[in-house]
Amino acid sequence: MRTSPRTRVIVPIITAGLLLASCGGDDTATPATAAAPDTTAAPDTTAAAATTTAAPATTAAASTSTIDWQPCTDIESTAPVECATVQVPLDYDDPDGEQIGIAINRLAAADPAAREGAILFNPGGPGGSGRDLLELVASQLASTAPELAERFDIIGFDPRGVGASNPVRCVDDAWKDRYLLADATPDDAAEQADSVESDRFPTICQEQLGNELYEYSTNNTARDIDRIREALGDEQISFYGISYGTLLGATYGGLFPDRVRVLVLDSAFTPDMDGEPPLVSQMRGFQASFDAWAAYCSTDTTCPFTAPTAAEVTARWQTLGDRLDATPVDVGGRFVNRETMALATISAMYEPTAWPILAQALADAEQGDGTTLLGAADMYNQRNPDGTYDNEKDAQTVISCASGFSDAVDTTMWDLPAISPVFGPIVPANDITCVDPAAVEPRASIAFTGTAPVIVIGGTGDPATPFAMAERMVADVGSQATLVVFEGEGHGQSLGDPCLLGVVTKALLTATAPAAGTVCTQQS
Repeated sequence: MRTSPRTRVIVPIITAGLLLASCGGDDTATPATAAAPDTTAAPDTTAAAATTTAAPATTAAASTSTIDWQPCTDIESTAPVECATVQVPLDYDDPDGEQIGIAINRLAAADPAAREGAILFNPGGPGGSGRDLLELVASQLASTAPELAERFDIIGFDPRGVGASNPVRCVDDAWKDRYLLADATPDDAAEQADSVESDRFPTICQEQLGNELYEYSTNNTARDIDRIREALGDEQISFYGISYGTLLGATYGGLFPDRVRVLVLDSAFTPDMDGEPPLVSQMRGFQASFDAWAAYCSTDTTCPFTAPTAAEVTARWQTLGDRLDATPVDVGGRFVNRETMALATISAMYEPTAWPILAQALADAEQGDGTTLLGAADMYNQRNPDGTYDNEKDAQTVISCASGFSDAVDTTMWDLPAISPVFGPIVPANDITCVDPAAVEPRASIAFTGTAPVIVIGGTGDPATPFAMAERMVADVGSQATLVVFEGEGHGQSLGDPCLLGVVTKALLTATAPAAGTVCTQQS
């Protein structure tokens, strides 16, 4: 999961999904530092087992691909990555009408004669670029399971509206610089005006795109995946999704059950929770992760933001926030306010290895240096060093609207400051649904009627997609789904935790599910 404009914590976000780099966001931070393999997991789910066990091929090598692979010219990579474009209908109700290009790249199977198929990767968001993360994913999986790199193409793609795939743009970079981090608790007329304009972001997207906005849905992206599979010449495809990517993969499985070889769904996200809105679940998750961070800083005297108790660490954080709210810190003509600090804090909750970096950034801000806090917020907002922005925020809002997601919360029923004393007071609970919700195609069912394995990973300390979402996804997918429990902190941990990585690589190699009750425990 990622965040929408301002510090609002909404469904379903990056990275985004997957948070890459130290503090940044679906999808700009490095995976968790590798730890020793977990001994609580079933023996055959370790990384070592994944590199030595393989089932017979379940799909024949592609022989009818229509894709014209060429050297990549718009992305940099140290791996032998090739790029291409697959044409798909903008509107699947008019398949012969306007076509758009879906940008894809691949690390081709090292042994073409042994090729069994392709593994398609999505890092989440919505709005995360699968092409940007291909090299990371490929190197992680290939080093753990060399057979994977030998027998499978590893495919990245930018979903429609994202990156190089008919990208959507709602506002310009100057608008984002002024309004993405607008004060959520305005104290004067100028701050109030900025707050109102910030909340108009979904409306601006509607004004820019008109009815075309509704074509950028999760349903249509799932249909695009099947066009990619068809262009590859494969009867079936494997899919590896993180965060929002799990809903995308599950949607593909619901729409095209016979085309699935295996689905691996890490940090499961679903907007269909019973009992409380997803935003409320996420607020609980982020508060729990913040409390764990505060406890770490209270017990580890090397933490730069330490205090005798977790409650005092929290009070120190809130005091700094109040000070930045009253007097933002100037960083080269840009200002670090409480919203900047909150977004940097939220981003660090995705990845425990970022906790010490956050602590140092907060300590620096107390001394008047907000550089690291601003840098973390910029990474999460996909702001480049030259002041330009990637289009992830635009795509995230458009895809969320077109897919029927909402962060609306009835504040007469849900007291957000009580649920999250840290984030609740500054997270707006207003609706970001599309201007015309009636125009949104209902999301496809994720009930899976195929015979392929569906592996769903849920983390007990996941702030962005709480564990209950994984349980709900397993129930909604049905009998082919197997739940893998990750006991630990962070979001999208399967590329960094050795035990989870073993589960993932073995599932992708063998197209079999791990044993029921498999648990991976985060190592300290």
